Amino acid sequence: MARLRSEVEEGFIVTHKIWKSKEEKSIKDSVFELYQLMNYEENSALNQKFKIIIKSIIWSLQIVSLLWIPDLPVKNWHKNMIIWDIIGYLKFDNTCSMLGVFDWCFYLSMLLAYGNFIVLIIFVIIIYYSYPYPRLALNIFSRIIYIWLNFFLVPSIQIFSIFLKYSFLPKTKVSEYENHSELGEFSMVSPLQISIVFAILITFILKLFQVEFSGEIRHSVNKIKINAKAHSKIDVHIAIFTFFSPIVYVMLAENYIIYLQILVIIFAILLITETIELLPYFSIFLNSVILIRLYFIGFIASIFLLGSLMDNSLAISMLAVILVPLSAIFVIQFSLKSQKETTQAIPEDLIEIESQYTLEKSLRYALCSNDAEHKDQIIRVFENFFIQKGLNGNKLQAIWAANYCLYTLKDESLAKIKLSKTKNILDWSLESNYQEYLCQKNISNTCLSEDSQFSDYFLQSIIVKNEEKQLCINLLLFWSEITSHEPNLPKLRKKLYSIEDEILLLNKKYDQLITKFPNSKSLLSLYHSYCKDIIYNTEKSISLEAKLRSVDKALKNFNGDSKEFSFFNENNGTLIISNEDRNFGEIVYADQKAAEFLKLPIGNIENENFSNFIHPYYKDKFREDTKWFIHYSSFSGMDLSKGFFLIKDGNILLQLEGKVLLTSINNLLMAILVFKPKSSKHEVALISEAQEIICHSDNFSKSIGKSESLVGLSLKNLFFNSEEISLQPDIPYHLPSLKTYIILSYSKFYEIKIPYVILINDYDEVLKWKNGISQSNNDQIQAPTQFLSLNLSGSLSSNKTDGSFNKGSQNSDENLNSKRPLHKNSKEFQGKNADDISEKFGSEKSVTSVTPRHNKLLCLIKSSSRSINVLHFAFVFSILTVLAVNITVLVYAFSNINFISDMRLPINIGKAAKNLQRFTYVSKLFMNVVYLPDNPALKQIFGDVQSCLTDLENTYIDVTTNLEKWNYCSGQNILTEKKLKHMECR
Repeated sequence: MARLRSEVEEGFIVTHKIWKSKEEKSIKDSVFELYQLMNYEENSALNQKFKIIIKSIIWSLQIVSLLWIPDLPVKNWHKNMIIWDIIGYLKFDNTCSMLGVFDWCFYLSMLLAYGNFIVLIIFVIIIYYSYPYPRLALNIFSRIIYIWLNFFLVPSIQIFSIFLKYSFLPKTKVSEYENHSELGEFSMVSPLQISIVFAILITFILKLFQVEFSGEIRHSVNKIKINAKAHSKIDVHIAIFTFFSPIVYVMLAENYIIYLQILVIIFAILLITETIELLPYFSIFLNSVILIRLYFIGFIASIFLLGSLMDNSLAISMLAVILVPLSAIFVIQFSLKSQKETTQAIPEDLIEIESQYTLEKSLRYALCSNDAEHKDQIIRVFENFFIQKGLNGNKLQAIWAANYCLYTLKDESLAKIKLSKTKNILDWSLESNYQEYLCQKNISNTCLSEDSQFSDYFLQSIIVKNEEKQLCINLLLFWSEITSHEPNLPKLRKKLYSIEDEILLLNKKYDQLITKFPNSKSLLSLYHSYCKDIIYNTEKSISLEAKLRSVDKALKNFNGDSKEFSFFNENNGTLIISNEDRNFGEIVYADQKAAEFLKLPIGNIENENFSNFIHPYYKDKFREDTKWFIHYSSFSGMDLSKGFFLIKDGNILLQLEGKVLLTSINNLLMAILVFKPKSSKHEVALISEAQEIICHSDNFSKSIGKSESLVGLSLKNLFFNSEEISLQPDIPYHLPSLKTYIILSYSKFYEIKIPYVILINDYDEVLKWKNGISQSNNDQIQAPTQFLSLNLSGSLSSNKTDGSFNKGSQNSDENLNSKRPLHKNSKEFQGKNADDISEKFGSEKSVTSVTPRHNKLLCLIKSSSRSINVLHFAFVFSILTVLAVNITVLVYAFSNINFISDMRLPINIGKAAKNLQRFTYVSKLFMNVVYLPDNPALKQIFGDVQSCLTDLENTYIDVTTNLEKWNYCSGQNILTEKKLKHMECR
């Protein structure tokens, strides 16, 4: 116990579930807990889809509105920008500009940024100190921050950027808005500029938090939650793109709008490629939505770029209206097809898998399957990838495996083992740390299995013992101060209050433990001793003593039902063995019963290496096999009720039975062994190849009438009077002089056969051996390290490895891919026989393994299908391209002809009518004054008549010319290149 207590004092083992003081609870955990409470999700799949579609549409149109400015340098832009103006008003900053309240929208955005951040800090403080809070307030806050970051992020960032930009410019009119809004006459002093920078930074942090802390990455919920995903990598990249788009727009749009459009196209292509490669969501629907919206903004940006280069605004609108719907159909089909073709095979060759994201995608089909039929293969692939490439500073791989073990395999201890890989990984990713927190919390909250409860009980009892020890030290210091010559009264008063608080807290913890584990004899004894000898609570100690007697009587009358090897049955002995590299195999805890069964004091057991209690043949393989079990086993424990051996003092063989659990206690790998002596009717001795006794059980000598140790004696001299007798394996041989039977058998350990002999006095058991009922003697007498080495059955694997588990080992791939047999009795412990799995899927081959010839055929088929897909894509793309070019030419031609807006014939006809009317009026005036030669108006009227005649003559010429051109410009000549070059339709 000394070793474990020292580790507690050094901080290696700390309780992970309850009794954490406020100082021990970290700010990071408080933030994680807050976001876990804020992650509200609709239960209805229809509601989830509706919200996703609405959010995607608004996001896409807001990003698209950043692709132009009101004064876009494209011909006739103001005549054809109505549809784009409508889209632009989806951003509330445009609405604010139109209504003339741009300044107020700025103040509102600042209030949202700083207000949400302050409220977030308040809630973190409340959770950190465990203060009560109104749930309604948290729900309102979570809704406000959700709506702001999903629907008003782009306009808020644009407003911040515009105010910051124009604070450094002498002008106050904003060119980014159509009516050139005034920013106001207020002075943009440095504090305001700094506050805007902080507001932008706060908004970025809150958006990043929202994306990174958006829910659990559990494959088991793929059919329940539409927005369930494997990771947030794509979402983070989209969030960064969304955040910086309005900033770049404010910087470049006024003078370099084309460069902005090119940047949007590039980022859209990169995000589309990454999304197709990783497919972050389990839902085909949601992956398709992401691809469609990214395609939409990329395609619209391409159209704007083409329209700018053509200097034609009508082409932009026409291409957007016609080509976007047509190509969207193709994108949807391509998205669905690419996701349905996702491989369902579990990869065997990990060389081509570059990252853990690619690994997850290749395993996704099996991970999302809830029947756990591929569990051995999945765990093997995860571990091989980890050993070959490590976690690379990212904990997600270990978290995927832990969630799979917890929710699909229903094995909490195995989940703890997988999650313990993250303890030495320095990962700055918010998502990885958040998911690790969720996984640890889920494992702690589950704690349904007895072994998990025992781990929790073990930790809590150690903590209480440590605190009791500290209380005793403080009491001694207090007594020392009282008995001193000059007691320090203020110091005594302070220490007295401190001791009072410690006693009250310790009493509370003991009561909680006794309530939770009422049948723990050791815990009752500890509490009774505490009340009787330390705090002198006589009444409490008497009641505890009565309860202790009741529990002790119940344990003595225990009738050995299915709970015989319960972790809480204190008739059994318990050993806790470290599997950490720094003290591998060290026994860190042994209880009194374990010391009684091993016939050694506790001090001689604790701090000893477990390899000292096993057969010498197994010592070299002990570490390797334990490591293999930790890495590759698909279950965390095994039933050892049929017996196993331990060796004491080098030559005394102990025959025991029990069960073992491999787990992780506070991220420290441990093995918990529960055992008791096995009641048997035979005695056993391990022998060497020369048939000399290496060690034997206690009563082996007495069974043949000897009192001294028989270690070192040969079977020939001991049983056959130096005669050469050839014993056949597993066949009983009668010894008449000793009135017993001797059986030679072997325990196979890889290619090493360890011989041993059994002396049987019970004739019924001899008959079983003779009739072959016993199957294999190893079912009853098993290898000393079977609970760690997995060599628990008679037919052990003959595969041999060099035991290399180093990351950089050249032979690691061969060693770690070799599939060893699993324990045949694991069905009783875990609920599924590993041999059935091996029989169903093959012990050495994967489900997808094929012959080399079939491999070539599959490669040929795959390459052919890829070629067909490429040709199909090229064909459709060429048709769309030709269609786009034709439509562009038509638009260009008709815009040049422009019959409706620029037709001179009707205009000239109208001019002629007007001139004729004017000529009639002037002619009447001329006739009235022509007979008055001295009339001064005659000269002026004569000039008017001449002017009318000139206008009529010009109008006649224009009408005649336009009539000829009208007849000449037939529709069939519009598309003819020669005619277009020489036609002059204006």
